[in-house]
Amino acid sequence: MSSVLRSAQMRKDTKTSPTLLALAALLLMVNLFVFLMAGLWLQTSREQYHKRAETNSQNVAAILSQNIGGEIARIDLALRDLAQQVEFELASGHPNQHRLQQIFDSKKEQFPEVLLFRATDAEGDTLLVSNAPVSGEVNVADRDYFAILKADPKAGLAASEPIFAKLQQQWCVAFVRRINGPDGSFAGVVLAPLPVKHFSDMFSMLRFGHDDGISLRQGDLSVVARFPETIGGVSAIGNKAVSPQLKIMTAAHPDRGTYEAAAGIDSIPRILSYQRIPAANWYVVVGLSTETQFSDWRNEVLKVGVLVVTFLGLSILGSIVLLMVNQGRRKAIQRMRLIESAVDHAGEAILLTAPQGLVIYANSAASILLRRSVETMTGSKVWDLLPLPDYQDWSAHWQRLSQGQALPTTAVIDLPDGGRQAMDVAAHHVSHEGQELAVIFVRDASERQRHEAEMQRALSQSRQLGVSLSRKNEEMAQFTEVLAHHLQEPIRLQHVYAQVLARQLPSPLPPLAEQSIRIVLDGAVRLKALMHDVQLYLSVGSGHGDAPRCSPAEALGIALRRLQDRITASGAIVDCDPVMPDLAMPAELLAKALAELLENAILYRHPDRLPQIRLTGQQDGEHLLLKLCDNGLGIAEEYHDRVFKVFERLVPETTPEGTGIGLALVKKIVDGVGGQVWIETAAQGAEGTCICLSLPLAPPDEG
Repeated sequence: MSSVLRSAQMRKDTKTSPTLLALAALLLMVNLFVFLMAGLWLQTSREQYHKRAETNSQNVAAILSQNIGGEIARIDLALRDLAQQVEFELASGHPNQHRLQQIFDSKKEQFPEVLLFRATDAEGDTLLVSNAPVSGEVNVADRDYFAILKADPKAGLAASEPIFAKLQQQWCVAFVRRINGPDGSFAGVVLAPLPVKHFSDMFSMLRFGHDDGISLRQGDLSVVARFPETIGGVSAIGNKAVSPQLKIMTAAHPDRGTYEAAAGIDSIPRILSYQRIPAANWYVVVGLSTETQFSDWRNEVLKVGVLVVTFLGLSILGSIVLLMVNQGRRKAIQRMRLIESAVDHAGEAILLTAPQGLVIYANSAASILLRRSVETMTGSKVWDLLPLPDYQDWSAHWQRLSQGQALPTTAVIDLPDGGRQAMDVAAHHVSHEGQELAVIFVRDASERQRHEAEMQRALSQSRQLGVSLSRKNEEMAQFTEVLAHHLQEPIRLQHVYAQVLARQLPSPLPPLAEQSIRIVLDGAVRLKALMHDVQLYLSVGSGHGDAPRCSPAEALGIALRRLQDRITASGAIVDCDPVMPDLAMPAELLAKALAELLENAILYRHPDRLPQIRLTGQQDGEHLLLKLCDNGLGIAEEYHDRVFKVFERLVPETTPEGTGIGLALVKKIVDGVGGQVWIETAAQGAEGTCICLSLPLAPPDEG
């Protein structure tokens, strides 16, 4: 009952107290203000994220269009030169076939990325092919570009749609020029097919996020090249699926444009920019996933939401406490101070201005950014601080703000110390219960501009990594192709059913049947070993960050324990230098490499003597040169490079042991830590093999 009386008395006091009503209204205004400030800040932040994504996609599209256009121009220049050479020979009446072949071969050496240079006659039959004999079976008369160049002497450079080259087993695009006879009539064409993979490899080096996409499209918007290359396991080459926005944009703005849409080819929402390549009438389309681009912004939304909800909860709790203890005025003052502290310590520079243009509030971030004290800025005219548009006519600018027409802008601001700084400025109009003000957010634009400059440098560096990335991609593609054929299940079935067959057949088996079943079982065992080595090869990465210290002797000990049974069975003697410096790599990786080398030395031992293996180490600058030498069969010098390739074996395939991956795995481990591996050429009369590993030394211990 006392609780009910207290509640009734509380409601009575609240109802009859003008101070409590005023404080409640004030708290409501404060909460509304916080919600508005948070919403405006998030809106401004999202616009800036969107603008940054548009700028990034535009820059990448422009750079790619320049690079691809430059390559096409180089190829076109080569085709012009070849066409002129052929026309000159035709005009002489006695074409020098040998001289033309030399010119075509020389041109191919200048353009290694081009598959070949080919010249045809007026019927489309091949006259010349660079670095290859003429094949009369190749005829291009049915190609669209052939018909276009034949009909129009002024057609210029023609580019074909993607064509699958059966000989090279890959997609390519042909660039073609017309050959004129002495009388100006059509005498054939000269063409240069360029692999589509050349473009997709270029795109793969510029990928930003998981769902980003870069494509090269023809004038009809069909795909010439794309990264990722496949959609749902199907090649994207030739795909004509595009969003309606791209068709509308290219029709209205043929040269370049930026838009946001769900991509037609995979329905992923992106911010896209396209740029036309005039030389081939192609388009480079760069799409940045909105999911990726706005991930940081969503984190900001979550943080602001937590802060706003937390603040709202505190406000409600404060109101309850205020009513219970009847100290509304003091609580309202505390809450206002909390709001001022939160806004004042915000990372974003904020200015509040009255309709007359006077600054009524500036937070600490604004004081730091604009290099003026809060007291100096408060009460001053806002156009004395920020060169926003229409400050010559403040009333017109205020009207635009009140109508929501003011847009974020980037301006260069003169600072009191004489310096100048680029700032991103966004102004918003706020009106509530007849009260109006402008909220101005100011952000240092140097970070965004620095990010754009860093992206340009990153793009330049990525081109230098092209050769290395191409080699890695080729290795991974080779192993992926092997594993994609579901090797595990056929191997298991081969082994199981061979055993079932052996049990079902009458015993004893005929010699031929017994031999056949044994071969099948041995093959299954070998395939299992091959799969194990392949998976081991794929599991070894190329980067290890800050690698731990590794003792060569410790790694050798691990390898010896793993091969204990083989060493005992073969009678091998393994010795090593007692003291060697530590290496900058994991001991497990070095142990794997040494185990493979030891296993090879035991497997390919000389039949007339016991294996003797010795590991030595010698410091060479910042590297340690490890040599593992044996007295086995040895490796001929002409095979020193081949043995480090995957599946290269110097013994017959019928040999039950060895998969051709061991030395390739050693090379991958050594390359991954920045080292080198090679086979030392044996002195005349020397026996065995000596494999050298140059590995980086660990930094010296501090102290």
